Amino acid sequence: MYLGLEFTQVREVSDDNNAKAEVDKAEAEEAEANEDEAKVDEAKADEAEANSLSAKIKLSNIILGS
Repeated sequence: MYLGLEFTQVREVSDDNNAKAEVDKAEAEEAEANEDEAKVDEAKADEAEANSLSAKIKLSNIILGS
């Protein structure tokens, strides 16, 4: 062994890279799940807005029809 140099076994580096890849994969899956939740929330908000507009139209029709 050379003075001042440290050698890391290839297997340790490979295991570390695999662990980092697993963390990256988990983070990507979590981000995708968060995006899906945001889309669901947006769809619910759109539905609520549509229901509100529908109620306003019905109310206007009742007022105009009276």
